[in-house]
Amino acid sequence: MKICIIYKSKYGYTKECAQQISAALGSASEMIEVKTAKRMKSFSDIDLMIIGSAVYAGSTPGAIRSFCKKHEQSLLTIPHIGLFLCGTDPDRIDLNFQKGFSPLLSQKAEVTGWFGGRLILAQFSGIMRTILKKLLKGDEELHMENPEAIDQYISRIKELAPVSQ
Repeated sequence: MKICIIYKSKYGYTKECAQQISAALGSASEMIEVKTAKRMKSFSDIDLMIIGSAVYAGSTPGAIRSFCKKHEQSLLTIPHIGLFLCGTDPDRIDLNFQKGFSPLLSQKAEVTGWFGGRLILAQFSGIMRTILKKLLKGDEELHMENPEAIDQYISRIKELAPVSQ
């Protein structure tokens, strides 16, 4: 079974989540940053595609949305699809999935996950840091990571597409 994990990570948490999923799925999995994945010509040998991204200011990055749009017909032919998002606004999970992925891709996805997120002000600069500092009321970090959700996601993926280590 060939597993491909496409992800977009700006500040590191989404990449960490993708790495954890990849490690749990073993040598059959390959992580590909979305910029590199855009050049993929064929998905015919992939049995399971996992697509993950963070949500920034209420939206998934354009790179993920354009990858999914450009390759939608090919993605729909892959036997199994999983989607995940990371973010710090748990009240908008459904909306973020609706905005981030097309209805066809969302319907095709057999496993979806919301892994929480984190904001570390030291990673930001300029006006964004100032805005976040006001929102966080001076706190330097906001931790909303959800490792249990990642573990549950991995368990569901393994049930869906058993892998050998």
